[in-house]
Amino acid sequence: MKDVTLTPEEVLAWPHDADLLNSRPWHVDWSGTRLADLERLVEERMPPRCAFHTSGSTGPPRPWEMRPEQMLAEVLALGDVLAAGGGIDAVVAFAPPRHRYGAHCSVLLPAALGVPAWVRPRSMGALPPLRGRVLVVGIPSTFAILRHRLAWLEAAAAVTVLHSSATLPAAAGALEDEAALAAPGADLTVVELLGSTESGAVATRRRGDDLWTLLPGVSFAGPREETAGPEERLVVRSPWLARAPGSAEDRVVHRLDDVVERHGPDRLRLVARAGRFVKVNGVRHHLDEVAARFGAQLRREVACIGVVDPDVGEHFELYVVEPTAGLVDIGDDLRRAIDVVGVHPRRVRLVTELVTSSTGKVVSGQTYFREERQ
Repeated sequence: MKDVTLTPEEVLAWPHDADLLNSRPWHVDWSGTRLADLERLVEERMPPRCAFHTSGSTGPPRPWEMRPEQMLAEVLALGDVLAAGGGIDAVVAFAPPRHRYGAHCSVLLPAALGVPAWVRPRSMGALPPLRGRVLVVGIPSTFAILRHRLAWLEAAAAVTVLHSSATLPAAAGALEDEAALAAPGADLTVVELLGSTESGAVATRRRGDDLWTLLPGVSFAGPREETAGPEERLVVRSPWLARAPGSAEDRVVHRLDDVVERHGPDRLRLVARAGRFVKVNGVRHHLDEVAARFGAQLRREVACIGVVDPDVGEHFELYVVEPTAGLVDIGDDLRRAIDVVGVHPRRVRLVTELVTSSTGKVVSGQTYFREERQ
């Protein structure tokens, strides 16, 4: 599908959830746009409040509002971090602008960097032939696409793939391994971005690093909690926190659904999402780790979804992608997997696919299962 070429004025005038920006490939050139010009365009073209909805991965989607100047401050800080290694010459973006991550990183981040951008919502459109330092604004499916474009990676001077706070897919590691073997000239870096619709960008790290670094402008809110151990919920101060519709004032402190360990004034180790822990029969389990072990045993794509059990309180259900076979057919595999993993799910559901949000998070409360058994 051919690109629609838009001017900077047109891009900012369209609502971020407009069909034009989210349903077909488009291109805009921000080259030569000075910060003062961008600030003027943002003020003139964008509405005084922009609303973004949560993904629905943990409940019904909720709207959160931001002022355009907050959005610009966020991408300026993120751009400084991403460009620190030698600059960025172009952006190729797969994140749809209807969500906060896409509106900021697919639309405003290239503007703040002053570079051309090719936006590929729904992964439509060819990759442009680029030779400079390229930033790819990725979603989970982006890594599989790039695994088939190793020559494109090698042709660029350097490629940085940015990925939001959904768990990195295994394809990210496979891409790095395959690029090292088949495209030895490729300079590839994967950068993870920690945050949420409510908080915006909080911290970044390179894939493989243990610690995250807070973005400039973001800080821990208050001293470390005095808990029984080093783990605590992540609470930050930030100038770009979103606020609930109707709120009269901006928020300055936000408590995220992340359990972390602090390391100094601006670094942290991410332990897990708070909502990804469940305690089953007195034993605490990290659902992402449980899912990884079940997936390895069953050799299928799986997901673990936390649920409320009327008898034991917290529990989880196991979703297994199996388009054709029934539970009877894979029963032996399931029993062996449960024995190895060491925890029994409340219910097993067979599904034809895992329904995810456009940013890659598995949506809870899915009702598309083919077969289930407690």
